[in-house]
Amino acid sequence: MIRLLRPCGAALIALGVMASPALASPVAPGTLNPITLQGGGTISGSIVFDGTGSTVTSWDVLVSGGSFGGVNFTSVEMTSANSQVTFTPTFNYAGLTLSLLDIRTNDYATNTPGAHDIGLFFDQIPSVIPATGATLAFCSDVGRVCLDTGSGIAISSGDEMRNPSQADPFGVGIRDVTSGFFTISDPPGSLSLNFTLDPVLIPVTGGDGGGGGTAVPEPATLSLFAVAAAFVLSSGRNRRKSPAAV
Repeated sequence: MIRLLRPCGAALIALGVMASPALASPVAPGTLNPITLQGGGTISGSIVFDGTGSTVTSWDVLVSGGSFGGVNFTSVEMTSANSQVTFTPTFNYAGLTLSLLDIRTNDYATNTPGAHDIGLFFDQIPSVIPATGATLAFCSDVGRVCLDTGSGIAISSGDEMRNPSQADPFGVGIRDVTSGFFTISDPPGSLSLNFTLDPVLIPVTGGDGGGGGTAVPEPATLSLFAVAAAFVLSSGRNRRKSPAAV
């Protein structure tokens, strides 16, 4: 199986990333166990969207350090003060309907050592969120494996850090997500996607009044030409395979 990390953010189509204050109340830090990365690292925090689930309004994401593939990863907290977000709400791959978030520090484009870029493929936000809540699984090496059986290519979420001194010709260190989910909180006025290792459900706080769940206006489907092109670019960047690759 060929594993493919996220597409390069430069080839993605950005939706409006706004610096407006958060409208939702994300789950308090420390309440949920963070998702896991190869080499002992984790990702925790939340990303806040408007009520349509299509526009990011704020984010606070903590990536912890660890060691994988001969690279010592640093910890970083990503917010609107030091990073940028690109969100693709509808991403169709191998019969799956997914979404894609790319969060990178502002110094990533300048090849600054220690700059981070996390790419997350996950289940699309449902148009109706059940009253009991919903969780969205990440594409990862274990758990939710998002594989195109025809090509043998699996897409995987993960963290990439600039590491120019590394022998890798691309000057980066890469570690994949091993397991985790987003859990949704605070619809319908806005949405928070909170990182959680376990599929924890948070009951909907608003809705249609009948207990049937909360409707989310459907975001516009994006043209995926640029994303498809990014796959080609990303596959060309394939660096050394991790021990998990087959």
